[in-house]
Amino acid sequence: MANKKNLCADIQVKKQGRKKAIKNFKFNLPEKEITIADTLMSEFSHLGLSSIEKNKLSRQHREYFCSFKFLKESEIKKMRAALVRDLKPFKDESLVISASEGGALICLAAIFSGELPQNVDWRFELEELALPLFPKELIKNYSAAQSFEITFKYHEKGFIKPFPSLRKAPGYMGLEDEYDISDFRDVDPRKSAA
Repeated sequence: MANKKNLCADIQVKKQGRKKAIKNFKFNLPEKEITIADTLMSEFSHLGLSSIEKNKLSRQHREYFCSFKFLKESEIKKMRAALVRDLKPFKDESLVISASEGGALICLAAIFSGELPQNVDWRFELEELALPLFPKELIKNYSAAQSFEITFKYHEKGFIKPFPSLRKAPGYMGLEDEYDISDFRDVDPRKSAA
């Protein structure tokens, strides 16, 4: 039996200090068929989860992580290019760019492409992204991430919260020295709605 799982890929752009978005992106990520074989525990050994984390890895978690795993590089590059193109006109603005799940992955792809304007006052708030699932092949410019403030957030009841290993940036991202698990902020959904 195969299930289909869709990732959320919304990105919101606001001027710093403003509540109303000046731009909203909604990318349609393709649905992929997920088979039982795709969700076997052995398919997730590359994530380096601890034994405690493996015990928390439900089938629903595995299907969710498969959604990231099955994204094709060409699909991500197309969405990344659209985001970069639409953000460039705002290079003189102080922005907060918020995204979760698939949208957060697209933002990271845009950051690491090196195609975004440099020396800008932009802050990226990325939520619910399993950092080891970010494809190494999408990193074209390692130092580009140093041009932006990047915050990773995880909701108390989110899919990533039970897995500290998935909240740590892999060494290939070059964020390891700056971003450590202790730096991650927990987001209480009740507070963020206020």
